[in-house]
Amino acid sequence: MSQFATTSSGKLLIATTITTSAALLYGAKLLGGTDNSRLKLYDNTSAAGTIVWELANVGGTQVGDVNDSVTFKKPISCPNGLHAVVAGTNAEFEVQYRNQ
Repeated sequence: MSQFATTSSGKLLIATTITTSAALLYGAKLLGGTDNSRLKLYDNTSAAGTIVWELANVGGTQVGDVNDSVTFKKPISCPNGLHAVVAGTNAEFEVQYRNQ
């Protein structure tokens, strides 16, 4: 558990910029949809630049069949902002971060 308070993006369904500020990425969760799902997190304010974390899972036959999450022991620095792209039918995701 971090000694600093983190912010949750809340459940999201579409590609979005999580923050335009420099941030530390503490964790992420991918809630699989009805087919293969993929989440990419970028150190940027758009889907360009460095991919700092990526997760792909094999979806099930119903929404929510597959749930994957990670909490990083050491947060990942994202000095250029944090942008998320998700793919997969009905896939949802959530990101834990802290602005610097």
